[in-house]
Amino acid sequence: MQASDPIFNFAMVSCFFNDCHLDTDTNDSSSWKCAFHKHRSRCLVSDCHNQVYARNLCVRHGGKRACVAPGCSANARVGNLCSKHATPATKKLCMVDGCTKQAHARYKCVRHGGGSQCKAMGCISNSRSNGMCSRHAKAHQKDRRRDESRKIDPEDGKDAKTVLMDDLLQPIAFDHTPAYFSTDLLDVVVECFSVIECDVVTV
Repeated sequence: MQASDPIFNFAMVSCFFNDCHLDTDTNDSSSWKCAFHKHRSRCLVSDCHNQVYARNLCVRHGGKRACVAPGCSANARVGNLCSKHATPATKKLCMVDGCTKQAHARYKCVRHGGGSQCKAMGCISNSRSNGMCSRHAKAHQKDRRRDESRKIDPEDGKDAKTVLMDDLLQPIAFDHTPAYFSTDLLDVVVECFSVIECDVVTV
């Protein structure tokens, strides 16, 4: 290398490597690289401003293996071949005779048992959502919504049933019609407060 080589031009402000516009390391007056590229080497090919990829060369000058196909100079990507000359991976088909669908688990397509089964006891349908088939997934969501509706409200400490009883009793408390104070209605109210699981109130 001669003194005119950019690597020895200490007056350089920008980093030596291509497309890097960072300033050279100010802590080292002889540095020709920025702090980011400080520990990276340059390609050995003259006038090349790329960093080393392998074997002291950049990708462009042979740092990557070349495709072994005759007359091809592209970089190898799949084994020793480039993406153009590599044989594409063939999808495995279902093992059932006459089926042309892609195989999944157990060398079978979903229709022939290659998919995972619903985790609901006794169900042999394929799972679609959260390990369950469509029918059981919907039922599970419905049960979950029902359970959440019975949870205690953190704001007032009341569960859904207590709120329901409040809605039934408040009109009675503020209505002075004697019909609301029948013994039949009071029996229903007492029964609902004494039994924990009271889903339906009929008057």
